[in-house]
Amino acid sequence: MVSPGLTCRGEKGTRYRLVRPLGTQIRGKKPTVWLVVDESNNSAEYVVKRPPDDTSNVAEPSSDALLAFKHELEMQRLFEKDSMIRTLVDFIPESEHGGPMMVLEAFTDSLWEARNARPFTAKEIKWIMK
Repeated sequence: MVSPGLTCRGEKGTRYRLVRPLGTQIRGKKPTVWLVVDESNNSAEYVVKRPPDDTSNVAEPSSDALLAFKHELEMQRLFEKDSMIRTLVDFIPESEHGGPMMVLEAFTDSLWEARNARPFTAKEIKWIMK
């Protein structure tokens, strides 16, 4: 069971503590996106994403939800250098309680904060304008 306070170790050896779920919670569905902090540095916040619980295919270890998650992880690794995609910081394997989970960089809270962090490129401005 994934819940606030759960601690998991990533492949890089970093320990992450789940703080709270992010986004709108849907009744009857467990959250798949969480805010986490690095246990050694509580000010280092990240976002973890896990596959949704797929109860329709319990007997199958490779459910549709898990296959889609693994494909998303593969795409994250493939496009890791793209500035328009959230950076994959670490990966929490299935062997960890609550795993598998992707540990992703946390974006700033607002577009204004992001703008003050560094100037946007022309490509980013065009993308935002769409």
